[in-house]
Amino acid sequence: MGQEPREIEREIEATRDRLTASVDALMERVDPREVARRTAGSAKERLLSTVRRATGR
Repeated sequence: MGQEPREIEREIEATRDRLTASVDALMERVDPREVARRTAGSAKERLLSTVRRATGR
């Protein structure tokens, strides 16, 4: 026969937890402040790399 109701409920809860974590990660990734922070950090690293190459440091 099929799965027991309690087993199905545990699987649903586990799936719900994974889905919640995925949605939270996506929300953080597309948050405008987070995007701006990542973009600024990337630009800063590129600038510092260019300066290091130009000055030999």
